[in-house]
Order: sequence, then structure tokens, then C-alpha cells
Amino acid sequence: MEKIKILILDNNNGRLSHMGAAFLHSFDKELYVRPAGIKNEHNIDHCVIKVMKDSGIDLSNEKGLTPKEYTSQNWDYLIIINNCANAFSPVFKGMVLNRIYINFNDDIKQEGSGEFIHHEYTTLRDEIRTKIFDFYLNTLYGKDILGSDGCSDWCDIP
Repeated sequence: MEKIKILILDNNNGRLSHMGAAFLHSFDKELYVRPAGIKNEHNIDHCVIKVMKDSGIDLSNEKGLTPKEYTSQNWDYLIIINNCANAFSPVFKGMVLNRIYINFNDDIKQEGSGEFIHHEYTTLRDEIRTKIFDFYLNTLYGKDILGSDGCSDWCDIP
């Protein structure tokens, strides 16, 4: 059986798409998940690397790619995760079976104490993990995978 292929598209390739792809892959290693951003940012935001490491996920060796890198591939899902990427998605030339829009507030304040900035990124990370996990459970596998307790085998997923 072929792996489900998922492309996650955002505006700034150093934040949302990498966090979303990393969480989705952490939920299911059998998925083929790739992040991409409209802006050609080759380095991931250092604050994203820090808060993801706090969650046990290392993004320090990841690099940003643009959607052009993926247009020759077929995708089961294109997940668009902010408004700017949503405006770009109709012109994405890759073959996509399902386009899904998940909105995140990526308006992180870069001013203030280190503690405040870390809190902003942690809040964004946790929102991404929650919404991506919801996509994973409800869209990819349907609600029926949950046990009668509403959790079952999935309780160990971070």
C-alpha cells in the first residue's frame, strides 16, 4: 500500500509548515509529509526549533522549500495553513486530490522579553499540534478509530 502523501503549505516556510509536518509525522511515521512555504526561506526560525525541541522534535537540520519543489508530485492532501498561502494555493500546479484549509494566527510578536516571545511560540506550537492532530484523527482516519473512552490507543500520542 502506498503512503498517504501530504504537503503542508504556509506563507513563511520557517514556521507553520515545519511544525505541522513534524507533528503529523510524529503521529504516524507511515505518512509522507512535506512542508513548503511561499517565501523562499531556507532557514527555519530559531524560536520554532527551540519550542519544537521542547516537545521532543528536532528541526535543527530541516531546510525550507518552496511549492515549486513539489509540483511534479501527486498529493493526497494539500493543507494550507494561513491566509497568504490560501491565496496562493489555487495556482499550485501539483496534482492534489484534497485541499484543506486550517487557519492559524501566525502574528507572533517579536518584541518583548525572551520569556514573552517563547510563550508566543509555545502557544502557536500547541495550537498547531492540536489542529493537526484533529486533522489526523478526523480527516485521515475518521472518528471511529477512537475507543469508547474517547481515547483508546491514541492516549500516548503527545
